[in-house]
Amino acid sequence: MKPLYTLRISLYFLTFALLFISCSDQSAIEVLDSKESLNYSFPSFSNDAEFTAAANSINFMSELELSNWEVKKDFISYRSVYRKAVQEWDSVSSKEERILFMKEYDDVLFIRDSIIYPRIDVVLYQSLTNRQGIYETEGIVNKIEGDYIISVEKKDVNKLMHSRDLIDGLSAGLEANVEGIRYFKFLFSNNQSISSRINAACSAEITASYFYNQSNCRDDREVYISARSFFTLTTSVFGDKRQPRVEFKVWGKLRTGTFCRWKDYETTLAYQNITFSIMAWEVLNLIPLPKLYSYSLPDYAPTNDRLDLTWNQPIGSQVINLSIVAQPFLSLHAEGSSRGVDNNWAVLDCQ
Repeated sequence: MKPLYTLRISLYFLTFALLFISCSDQSAIEVLDSKESLNYSFPSFSNDAEFTAAANSINFMSELELSNWEVKKDFISYRSVYRKAVQEWDSVSSKEERILFMKEYDDVLFIRDSIIYPRIDVVLYQSLTNRQGIYETEGIVNKIEGDYIISVEKKDVNKLMHSRDLIDGLSAGLEANVEGIRYFKFLFSNNQSISSRINAACSAEITASYFYNQSNCRDDREVYISARSFFTLTTSVFGDKRQPRVEFKVWGKLRTGTFCRWKDYETTLAYQNITFSIMAWEVLNLIPLPKLYSYSLPDYAPTNDRLDLTWNQPIGSQVINLSIVAQPFLSLHAEGSSRGVDNNWAVLDCQ
C-alpha cells in the first residue's frame, strides 16, 4: 500500500474519534419570519424507508418514468424546471430577453461567462426536490441551499424563505443561532477541474473535460465527467439519518446561437473504466465504524440521447444522529465520452 494512501486512511480514523465530540449542527444568524410563502408543492416522504427507496431507484428510471413519478407525488421537480430553462435559454438573444429569463429562473440557476449552471448540482437531489430545492421527511421540511441542507419543522416552513441569506452568512464566516432552524453541510463544492488526461490529487468533488475543437465554433463539442461524494439526509423529530453516497455524471456541451455560446445538449453518452475507493461507515452492534470501500463499475453506453448519464449509489451504512461530512476519494479513475467528441474520452485520475 502506498505511504500517502496509508496516511490518508490513518487520518480518517483519527478524524472519526473527533466526530463524537464535534460541534452541534444547530444553526445561528438572525432570520426573521416571513409573510411570504413557499408557493410550490414539494414531495413528502412519510418515513426514511420511502425516501431511501426513491433515492435508490431514481438513477434507474427513464425520463418518462421520472415524469410519471413526479405526477404520482404531486409536484414538479427541480430537474423538470431546470431542463425547461435549458431549452428556453436557446432562444435568448438580447439583453432584454436575458433580463426576463433571469427574472423567471434566478432561483433555479445562475449565469457565468454566458453559460447557465444549476443552483442544485447533485443530480439525485434535482429529482428529489421541487423548484425551490425542498422535500419533506416525517413532518420535517428540508431545503437544499448551496452546500447545505436546512431543516425546519413544517409549522416553521416559511423561515426557509431566507435560506440563501443564512448560507451567505455562514459562507462569510458569521455565526448563527436561529431558533427552530438546523443546517447540515452535505457536500463540498470546491470543484477541482482538470483537463482530459492529467492526474490530480483526490478531493470530494472533481471534474474532467475533453474539448473537441473543430475550428468552427458551431461545430465545437465538449464532454465532461464528474465524481462527487455527499450524503442524503432524512429528518424527524427524533433526529436525523445520513447516508453517504457517490455520484458520477457525464454530460456534453456544444456551441450554438448567434454568439456561439456553450450550452448543455442531448447526445449519446458513455462511461468506462470507473474504479474508486472511499471511506464510509459500517454499523456493527449499533456502533458506526469507519470502513474502506472499493468499487469497480461495469462500462455503460446507452444508445439513446440524453442530457446527462449518471451513476448514483449509497456507500456503506446509514448513520443516525452522527455528524459526518462528505469524504474525499482515496483513489479514483473514470472516463466519459459523447458522440460529439469523436470517440475521445475525458479522463479523471486521482490518488
